[in-house]
Amino acid sequence: MVYRFFEESSDFNLLSKINEGIQSMYSFLQKIYYEIGETNNNCEILIKEIDKKIKVINLFDFLHVDDYVYYMKEDKFERGDRLSCNIGRCISISNLSDKFRKLHTNDLFLIFSLMILVVKSTNIIPTIWIVYNNENISNIMFDGSLKTTVLRNIDIVKEEIKKGDVKEIHFVSVYLLLDYFDGIEDLTTKDRQNLNSKQLINFIKIDRNLCENEYTFDGDKLKFDNYVTQVLKNERKTRIQIGREIILPIINAFKENKKESRKI
Repeated sequence: MVYRFFEESSDFNLLSKINEGIQSMYSFLQKIYYEIGETNNNCEILIKEIDKKIKVINLFDFLHVDDYVYYMKEDKFERGDRLSCNIGRCISISNLSDKFRKLHTNDLFLIFSLMILVVKSTNIIPTIWIVYNNENISNIMFDGSLKTTVLRNIDIVKEEIKKGDVKEIHFVSVYLLLDYFDGIEDLTTKDRQNLNSKQLINFIKIDRNLCENEYTFDGDKLKFDNYVTQVLKNERKTRIQIGREIILPIINAFKENKKESRKI
């Protein structure tokens, strides 16, 4: 359930447009700083004020969105627990590459994966990087007790891709690997989480040209550096498998953009 704010006699979402404007101001100042390389007191003050507004945006998202699941057999809705953090387009790829210069790589997907793998645990928050054509990155982190929360955030990314300004998407999440038994389809997400299962941490990347990459790690082996290194070097897939169903809306959005660009 999402609360929206409209002008009278209009289907125009005012809050969404205000949020986009604030994020654009932040991206503009970041770009100016990167191009010019000099600081300015007035700009510093403005950036701090915009940063305050971004925190308000995140709070609005938290207060005005609720995730539910409907159980048909019991004819009831369940409201999910969740957390969410969207820090906007405030990561520059160039700045990120500088921080990881010792890796001697500009491979953004590898950098994204290593930033998560450093904790050596499956106890992570699902995270999406939206990489824009202007080399800025929007970082979305979220978690919840329902699959609905994941699907809603995937839908947010899909709508962002439709605007035509997205270069690629990176996504990390944790999956439960369960042995099949009769009746498993009838279990809710919460019920499945209570079963003994193996955990897999899954990294995926899809870009505007529909090029795909995927890493999958056994959660029990993350503490072994040799295992992680071996997967990173030798087990990078060029087709998304485990995470494919979840991100189909994202893949389809990129496909639609590609079709539209051919028409022009």
